[in-house]
Amino acid sequence: MDITFNNETHFSETIKLWDVYERHADLFSKKHVGLDVPVGWIDIVIQFLEFIVKHSYTDVMIQKISMSYRAIKFYYMGGDQALHDEAGRLEKISMITCEVCGHRGKMLVTGLETRTRCADHADTVIEPFTEAQTAYLHALRTTVTKKMKNEVDD
Repeated sequence: MDITFNNETHFSETIKLWDVYERHADLFSKKHVGLDVPVGWIDIVIQFLEFIVKHSYTDVMIQKISMSYRAIKFYYMGGDQALHDEAGRLEKISMITCEVCGHRGKMLVTGLETRTRCADHADTVIEPFTEAQTAYLHALRTTVTKKMKNEVDD
């Protein structure tokens, strides 16, 4: 039996993800903006960004953070072995972190779909965003992207 994940909760969590992105915009490539991960992985993204800030990497430029083969993937230039190790550690953590809520989960295979979910969200289906929500998120992404590109042009 599938459980529908509250659309409003998913929407507000997606906005939080873009807020995190905007706070750390200086770490992302200005030409290519890529942040496409499940909302349950926000804390993993934050850990990666905070690791970069904590260790004062000035040569790191993130091109994209996304999901690939059911794990979070960090695409970046610069850094050192410690940053590479941290990215690898966080990728492994994402493979046991629920994509919906961020709690400990496991990979589940249903038909052709593989997902990482906790017991509470094993059968959860995430509703698509409404037209208004989609339009808002598009405007938010456009605003953040333009803001970043303008900082480069200035």
